Formats: sequence, C-alpha cells, structure tokens
Amino acid sequence: MGSRLPFPKVLTTQKTAISPWVDLIEKVVQFGPDKPPETYHCLTQAAYVGILVKTTDRRIPIVRQFRPCVEAFTWEFPAGTVDTGDTPEQAARREVLEETGVRIANPMYLGSFYPDTGRLQIESHAFYAVGEPPDESFMGESGLTVKYVTHRELKEMIAAGTFRHQIHLGIYAALRARDIDLD
Repeated sequence: MGSRLPFPKVLTTQKTAISPWVDLIEKVVQFGPDKPPETYHCLTQAAYVGILVKTTDRRIPIVRQFRPCVEAFTWEFPAGTVDTGDTPEQAARREVLEETGVRIANPMYLGSFYPDTGRLQIESHAFYAVGEPPDESFMGESGLTVKYVTHRELKEMIAAGTFRHQIHLGIYAALRARDIDLD
C-alpha cells in the first residue's frame, strides 16, 4: 500500500445553506508546499437517485417536467432525492411509484456516480429494475407527464437531443456497458 501524498491538501471546508435544498461549499486547497492556498466553491444537496425501469411489456417510463434551472421541459427517468432516513434503494422505489405508478422488485444497483466533478458535490445513485405496468387508474404528480417508450424510441430521443439529462444518459450507458437487454 502506498502512502498518502501530502498534496493537494484540503485545508478548510465551510458549508453555507443558500436554500432549504442547496448548500454552498467553500474549500481552501493547497497544491504544494510552496504554493499559496486557492479557494474553490461547489454546490451540494441531498443524495440523488435515478432509475431506468423496463416494464414487463418492454416499455421504459420517462417523465417530462419543467426545470427552472434550464428554463425548459426535460425528459428524464424517474428520479429524486433521498429523504432523511431512507436508503438510496428506498428512494428509488418511492420515486418510481410516485412518478409513474410502476411497482418494482429487486432493483439492481448500478453504482454511485459524479454528476459534475468541478461544480457539484452530490452523491448520485443509479438503479435498474423491471416492473409491472401501472394500474389504469394511476394519477401522476401534478406538472409531470409520463410517457412509455420502447428502447428504440429512447435511442432515437437520445440521438435527436430530446432526452439529454446527463446523469440519466450515464444510467443508460452503465446499463449498456453491462449488456443489459432493454429490447
């Protein structure tokens, strides 16, 4: 086992709440013994989960909602944040059920990913699961549209740039790298 290098070294970390959901993190870092400390900033929030679900009738639910940050409606996989006391798997199950009405069994954990290593300090978890299509009486969340697509249609949306949430593209890539059949 190698010894831990002394540099770069995080000298201080300070967290400032800027909203009920987001904190600003300031880190002072020294990159060498003769280098002056440098200040870096990033944002953080509760851990995030995203899940690609394939229903038993081979469709993939995606959701559309307005995202004020990018001032646009976006297509995404079911996703959300991990509530206090919940595990990422519990959060993934809850988000899928709330957003699509799909009940899942045995979600496969695909790993924890960095959404943006230069600006965000957010633990992001990815899952894959198979589930039954929802009951016809399912009423989704207000402001959220659910659409069921085939794998081919999802690939077309990705190629056309209409499905472009970077973390969710990472979930898709993680599944493809594992040769999981989505067709």
